[in-house]
Amino acid sequence: MNLELSRDRVWPREEDEPDNGVDNLVNLTYINNPCILHALHTRFMANNMFTHVDNILLALNPWGMSKGQCDVTTQNYEPLRAMLKGALSKMAPAVAGGGTYHHSVLLLGDSGSGKSYIANAILRSSRFGRVVKVGLDSQNALVAATIQCFQVESSRITGFHTLTKSGNTTAFHVLHLLHQTHRKQDEQFVEQHSNNNDTLGQLKVWM
Repeated sequence: MNLELSRDRVWPREEDEPDNGVDNLVNLTYINNPCILHALHTRFMANNMFTHVDNILLALNPWGMSKGQCDVTTQNYEPLRAMLKGALSKMAPAVAGGGTYHHSVLLLGDSGSGKSYIANAILRSSRFGRVVKVGLDSQNALVAATIQCFQVESSRITGFHTLTKSGNTTAFHVLHLLHQTHRKQDEQFVEQHSNNNDTLGQLKVWM
């Protein structure tokens, strides 16, 4: 079967492409949409869901339980961790120069591809917090809403040690502030109510 196409519909392709695809799309000889899609398809079929685009890490939905790079059932995070370190290392010069670098997560896909699930998992991560601001009009009707994310570690206040098994975790608790204001009154309050609240009981030991 012969198929005739116009020249503007024919694109060059990679000649010596590895079986598992190109791990960094900037290394493609020909940068065009068909070559990029073909490279990602090759990576997907080889069960390689993570691909570099210079200092960007592109992750594809495996659409199933993957036993490759994103296999987390056995806590084997080394392949993904190595790729993340590689992506971050390329950002190091900008960071070392004294400037700030904002990281972004861009989720693309058709309906049902898992965008909302991934976004929900990111927002609910213990490493991140979120502030939801709701805007109301004069009739108390909802007119706007925004979500601002922040990294929990950068908002912690040092100097107060939580009572963990490791003993080296620092975090802020409002009871610590109350404890510093009126120590004697706090001791009496904790003494009276320590049996009713686990946190107060821990604070009693911490005193």
